[in-house]
Amino acid sequence: GESAIVGSSSKNTAGEIYNSETNLSIANRLFLRQKRILDILFGLFVLMFFPLLLFTKAGRKLLAAAPDVLFGKKTWIGYCGQPDDYGYLPKIRQGIFALDYIKGVSSENMARELNRYYVANYNPANEFLMLLRFILKT
Repeated sequence: GESAIVGSSSKNTAGEIYNSETNLSIANRLFLRQKRILDILFGLFVLMFFPLLLFTKAGRKLLAAAPDVLFGKKTWIGYCGQPDDYGYLPKIRQGIFALDYIKGVSSENMARELNRYYVANYNPANEFLMLLRFILKT
């Protein structure tokens, strides 16, 4: 179930609806732009360090995916689960890595919650750290 609150500063004006969908950070144009910039910067990082990345399976996957990300066809981290688990959220490009995979958790029964948390708390610095941790642990 969804909970919502209707609020108004005056009894003579229409109220606004405040619910858990209201504060979706990634829906903000600034955050979408930051996500795209992060995709580009991380793609350039991958290309700069390609000799080191050739030694790991994840590194080779990053290298193979870099052109799609750099040309704006995909993003590094995307939603997890089935379309029903993220279809109601702001649209982002298909991810090279699903959110559950990059975080190293199983989303079998919690894909919706994981996706919602990602959207509501999106932060480019956190996304960069997730990618970096992923590279270092593989």
